[in-house]
Amino acid sequence: MTPPSTDHQDSGNTEAKGAEAIYNRVKAAKKVPLDRMPYNLQYTVEVKNGSLIIPHYDHYHNIKFEWFDEGLYEAPKGYTLEDLLATVKYYVEHPNERPHSDNGFGNASDHVQRNKNGQADTNQTEKPSEEKPQTEKPEEETPREEKPQSEKPESPKPTEEPEESPEESEEPQVETEKVEEKLREAEDLLGKIQDPIIKSNAKETLTGLKNNLLFGTQDNNTIMAEAEKLLALLKESK
Repeated sequence: MTPPSTDHQDSGNTEAKGAEAIYNRVKAAKKVPLDRMPYNLQYTVEVKNGSLIIPHYDHYHNIKFEWFDEGLYEAPKGYTLEDLLATVKYYVEHPNERPHSDNGFGNASDHVQRNKNGQADTNQTEKPSEEKPQTEKPEEETPREEKPQSEKPESPKPTEEPEESPEESEEPQVETEKVEEKLREAEDLLGKIQDPIIKSNAKETLTGLKNNLLFGTQDNNTIMAEAEKLLALLKESK
């Protein structure tokens, strides 16, 4: 990926609808306080292909506008979606005012640090922004759960890494595409549920699973198992 520009790349997209159209329309402004910003959106560096791009260490998290349209993501209570996206837009257009992250997001990511140091960012091309972050480069760097404690994720592993490598391949993970398909199936079924309590609880569960998939807080196998449980519950409740 080329270094992010402060110019909004999709502003000329006249076909944008829903949340993306709102983003294009609103004026950049700090309306939502940092402690109320959800999904790490305050670390967004650019908008591309209908997604908000959030660099995290050596990879990227992408939050699609359509997730807001589907009701899976929403603005924090007390604020409108316009307020949230105006705030995101402000930090995209004012990179020097982005908050500091101790966990490798935004300006603390390899992506931004590499650009600040004047180094070419061509090595990022193998990690396209369209990809979900949790499946990227599983055998490189330190394991995901250790990243928040490390400020140097690019440090090479000691020579004992080959002894640890079998641990990484102990349990094959379900492909991300299959997990996403299962979540979409649950989402379609959710729309047919009439009971408001069941629907509300199921929606909350589904949103949590999507977040876990996006941010890599659970492995694909766990998310798939939970999604299948949710599907079974929804089928019984139809």
